[in-house]
Amino acid sequence: MLDLLGGRNGPREPLRLIAIDDEADWCALLGSTARLLGHTLDSASTLEEAVLMIQAAEAQERPYHGAIVDMNFETGKRKIELPRGKEVVQYLKAKYSSMACIMVSGAGVSPETVLDLRDDFDLDYYLRKDYFDIETFDRALQKAIRRVRAVRSGEYSAQQLQLLLRQWQGIALQTSRNLAVVRERQALKGLDVDVATLNEIKRYTLELDEVRAHVKELEQQIATLGAN
Repeated sequence: MLDLLGGRNGPREPLRLIAIDDEADWCALLGSTARLLGHTLDSASTLEEAVLMIQAAEAQERPYHGAIVDMNFETGKRKIELPRGKEVVQYLKAKYSSMACIMVSGAGVSPETVLDLRDDFDLDYYLRKDYFDIETFDRALQKAIRRVRAVRSGEYSAQQLQLLLRQWQGIALQTSRNLAVVRERQALKGLDVDVATLNEIKRYTLELDEVRAHVKELEQQIATLGAN
């Protein structure tokens, strides 16, 4: 097997991985396969749980190297949450740009779709669950990690900044929609509005302010590149 730098049978770097998927059996398979390759893998059944785990890993200075996300992953019970795996990848790549993202699905998708996912969401690799084995998983990890490190090794180009800007704009749009839905719920309840709804409004408002700040910062960086 190739190591992360492309050499055969060389020293391997242990990776810390997280699977974001609500299928327990699939996460167990990923975990056992990762251990055979000398890596560790945690799993989260919701995006919210995954974010908390990623933040804790960052705080401990032991960040995850990569995430494995189901393409049709449903994030949370409410419709206002991010609905599909590609939006989860978009969120992760915008917030944690040094983390490799591998998308998986039960049924195969067309090469054109994979290219669109790579270009639109900065996807690092795609795997089919029905063609999964240890060699395939090992190859996916190697290529995904190498791609991320190649991108991160130098300054962001104007094209990369534009991609990052589109990702944050997408998150801003989704967060605005989530906030609008919760505010509509508040209006319907009137004086009977519950504390949970008020807390949701506060959370989405704070998130939207943070996301808009990122959008503004990226727009300024792009404008500066253009001026130069």
